[in-house]
Amino acid sequence: MRVLLAICLIGIFSSCVLSDDIQDDGLAAAATTTTCSNYKTLFLYVHDGAFDGTDTLNAGTNSNIWAMYTDGTGGKVITQHDTASVGGPALSETGQIIYYSDKKLDGTDTVLANGNMNVWTTTYAAPTAAHTNLTSYTAAGAYGRSEHIDAAGKYIAVRSTGKLDGTDATNTSAIKNIWIMNSNGSNYLPLTNYNAKGANIQSFFNSAGSEIVYRSKNTADLLDASTIQWNIWTVNVDGSSQSALMSNSTASSSQAHFFITGTKILYHSAGAFDSSDANNAGAKLNIWRMDRDGSNRAPLTNLIVAYANQGRYSIDGTKIYFISDMALDGSDASIGVENIWSMNTDGSSKTPLTSLTNASAAEMHPTASGKILFNSDMALDGSNTQNTNAAKNVWVMNTDGTGLTRLTSYTVAAINLKVWWKIGHTICAD
Repeated sequence: MRVLLAICLIGIFSSCVLSDDIQDDGLAAAATTTTCSNYKTLFLYVHDGAFDGTDTLNAGTNSNIWAMYTDGTGGKVITQHDTASVGGPALSETGQIIYYSDKKLDGTDTVLANGNMNVWTTTYAAPTAAHTNLTSYTAAGAYGRSEHIDAAGKYIAVRSTGKLDGTDATNTSAIKNIWIMNSNGSNYLPLTNYNAKGANIQSFFNSAGSEIVYRSKNTADLLDASTIQWNIWTVNVDGSSQSALMSNSTASSSQAHFFITGTKILYHSAGAFDSSDANNAGAKLNIWRMDRDGSNRAPLTNLIVAYANQGRYSIDGTKIYFISDMALDGSDASIGVENIWSMNTDGSSKTPLTSLTNASAAEMHPTASGKILFNSDMALDGSNTQNTNAAKNVWVMNTDGTGLTRLTSYTVAAINLKVWWKIGHTICAD
């Protein structure tokens, strides 16, 4: 199967082209190249508003998936469910959208008898045409939840409690494992093989789509046992080289992802600042960085009263953006609301990009087009007051904090609005 791959990473390539990428499903295709005159950054978000976009709740007050370009155009509702639930949306550069839902396998807006989540796919170009289930779990306790799709749209990572032989049943103790499939649902295979204590979630591809970083509670010796706390692991997409990058039993680490070159990993942890297996004095989350092999672990923030999380590299690798409730002067005091911050990759020059004290900015996502997407419950005029009904909206700004622009205008329907952290890509908008 051929898939169009949009290669448009600012600062990495000097021009944008579309080239054919061949999926690993035994099919071959001749390579072609097509130019694109109109690239835009598309993102997904989730909220419980009416499907016509008005400022009201939908009939079931259910969260559904929406899409929009960062310039505010191209808004579309991707799912329309009043009964079934959806979650975990992710987007590839080809415009393929994946998500999970407990709807019936025929796609109707009715929940499966056992409430099973399955992985579904559609496209931004034709979201009302066909939504296809890529897993088909119906047995009690069995589910498949989409975790991530690599940028090229070749592989999908899935979190599943399914039996490791792929049948419609749960594995022993219904333990979660990471599975992988081609983006069309073929070659669905487990990358981890735990039946007892080795729960695995939060998987994230590197930019080449060849490796996954994830968190696990399994012991570093790969025995089916638990370390109690989350640690960061990596595995190749063929299941080889499964490696624990740390083996802490006290300090927990999560939400890891690769630097664009794959040489560094950013994550957050409540660990002690000397990298020992202990929590810091306040057991507060901080932004950490380490080399790809787990060496040279270092905290980039050193908070014990406030906290910092959701660390993200800029597309050119020169900055790190993160969320924190620390005082706007950078001191270790909590102001009770979250703001978006930037810092150099060594942790220096911490700067607030938003300066809210009566509202919060959260769920931040840097894009390849030099923007930062986030959601916030601040007033619609961008002032430092909370919006009506504390309703959240999608906002975008430049990476230096200027150019603040609101992309949605909810005062009622966006109570559950979220901008997901694996959802923004530059795609061809021709």
